Parts: sequence; structure tokens; C-alpha cells
Amino acid sequence: MKRTKLLSVFLFASFLSIAQSNTVASGGIASGTGGTATFTVGQIDYINSTGTNGNSNQGVQQPFEFFQGNAGIKESDLASVTLYPNPTSEFVLVEIETTLTDVNYLFYDMNGKLILSGKIENNETKLDMRSLSAGEYHLSILNLNTTIESIKIIKH
Repeated sequence: MKRTKLLSVFLFASFLSIAQSNTVASGGIASGTGGTATFTVGQIDYINSTGTNGNSNQGVQQPFEFFQGNAGIKESDLASVTLYPNPTSEFVLVEIETTLTDVNYLFYDMNGKLILSGKIENNETKLDMRSLSAGEYHLSILNLNTTIESIKIIKH
């Protein structure tokens, strides 16, 4: 009887020593026609295994960051845009300081309809909003078809 209890305790302890132990936020079992897979989401710890062929970090989630930036434009070339008054009732003045040469603007309503467009050739561009109804509008400043500034304008 003592041997049976001792054997039971030994087997139970050996199963616990090889079980996985991770702190996770969520997880589950996914089943399909090809089989079953167990998964976890939000692991915050990991095990580093080192062997003769290299290292493996088990349980580490790799983040991916996607940036939509100013492709091909150097930081020193970016425009400094000032728009005032905002909110407005008649005109809005766009002041731009830049060394870029091909700078344009697109002026949309909040439904995405293009209302005005043009080339910015001076440091100051005046947009007439008197004929527009009260609401929100969107101004995009572009260089070579790449948006370098987006501004929301409110008209009273």
C-alpha cells in the first residue's frame, strides 16, 4: 500500500515538473479537419532555450509596426504649416514655410467631396469659405502626391 501511494506521488510530481507554465491573457483550442492546435494570447513571459544550433525564445510575441510616413522626403524639407483663423466664418489663411517646390492643397467637405484644389506658390494662401455652409472641412497639403499635413477646419 505504501508503494502504491509513493508511486502515485512520484508520477504526479513528474507530470507537474514537465508541464508548461506561462502567464497568459487568454487562450484556447482550435479544432479543424486537419487536427487540433492549442494557442495562447498575450504571453508576458518566455523561456530562452540555447543549443548548439542557436537560440530560441519560446513564448515571445514579436510586434510589427507599420509607419505611413513622408517617403522620400528628408526631415529638413518638411513643411511648417500654420492655418488661421480656425474656426472661421469667411476666409482661412494658410501660411507655409518650406523648401519643397511642388506643394499643392486639396480642400474637402466631410463627405470626401473635393471642393477646392490648387498649387501653393507663395508662403501665404487665402481660401475663401464664404460660399460654403457651416460645418467641418478637411485640408490636405501635399508634396509630390504625398500628404505632408492634414488639418480639420471648422466654418461657422
